[in-house]
Amino acid sequence: MSRRLRVAILTIPSTGHVNPTLDLAAELVRRGHDVTYVVPVDFGWAARKTGAKHQAYRSTLAPRPASEPPGPEYACWLPFVLLAEADHVIPQVLPCMEILAPDVLVYDRTTYPTAHVLGARLGCRAVQFFPSFAYNQVFSLVGDLERATILNPAHESNDALRTALADGAQRWGVSELTPDDVVLARCETAIVAVARSFQPAAETFPLGYVFTGPGLCTRTVVEGEPMPTTGHEVFASLGTAFTNRLADFGAIVEGIQRGGRAGLLATGGMRGGPTPTDLVDVVAQVDQLAALAAARVFVTHAGMGGVQESLAFGVPMVCIPQTSEQRAVARRVVELGLGEMLEPGVTAADVSDAVDRVDRSEVRGRLGMWSRGLKGIDAGSQGADQVERVADDSATSENLPQP
Repeated sequence: MSRRLRVAILTIPSTGHVNPTLDLAAELVRRGHDVTYVVPVDFGWAARKTGAKHQAYRSTLAPRPASEPPGPEYACWLPFVLLAEADHVIPQVLPCMEILAPDVLVYDRTTYPTAHVLGARLGCRAVQFFPSFAYNQVFSLVGDLERATILNPAHESNDALRTALADGAQRWGVSELTPDDVVLARCETAIVAVARSFQPAAETFPLGYVFTGPGLCTRTVVEGEPMPTTGHEVFASLGTAFTNRLADFGAIVEGIQRGGRAGLLATGGMRGGPTPTDLVDVVAQVDQLAALAAARVFVTHAGMGGVQESLAFGVPMVCIPQTSEQRAVARRVVELGLGEMLEPGVTAADVSDAVDRVDRSEVRGRLGMWSRGLKGIDAGSQGADQVERVADDSATSENLPQP
């Protein structure tokens, strides 16, 4: 593409949502485009890392190290949370976005209501970014509870959401979304940071969906937390949210020790974590890619980013998911023969036995094929190609998040 684009990347304050966008932003900058991250100040490092500009906003979605993830009812009130976030964010970013006048808005799936207003008010083209599984009418994480409540026209929560959506549309002067639009994140054009072969029902998504796999070229190395120098056979991390899991962390350390393996546990910043042992190092944070490159087994909460990275490095997984999305990812790992899933509340024996079971030649053989395939994919280039295609597309209305 010869002309220089103005691209805004709107995302939320979460490592699992920001990290997958880094290769995309860096590649767009490398191609000479003007890229601006629209993300809270604590994640301004993403702009510095990729050479992009930064427009900060204050978010209501501040992550907290809660010990318990939200229950199944969370899916029913999440749309209301996202609408409240939109009402909080739009007044902050709309004036500066009008000055920026982006040609393309790349927006995280969780910012769907915000992006709907920004795209309509700015008249720009838009691309939805899925850091995890993409949704459509064939595959989604929508369960029986959502179908019986928030997506059921006869249920009071559905009526309340329709009213809230109508009020928001009138307030911002844009077209009205439906509950299905918000819950399923309907769009025609998307970048999905998941390998096509890992996405369930990938063949049912329109051609406007590009499955790039994980971006591994542009990742931040945690400052002030050097990688321990000893070799580690088992790397364990349960992410950066819901990390007050002292019992699970203790079982992981004891399980690795019990198996006689050298291990490394990253607690995600949890205070008062488990005590290191002669075989297991415990740190708050670590360069995950370096840790995976040295590991034989990955004990993970089954966040999509870590799972895709583990596939790229050919490392078998023991998954201990907490949220419904993590369980869906873990089930896919098991379905494809790439690891095992344990329930929270694991024992040291559970961990030790699962690590031994996944560290087998047949599992490694399957993962070797995944690793070779994913390392041959340039996620940043594929994503940047998609942004440039959308900028060249004259069918602007099809690229905006609309009902």
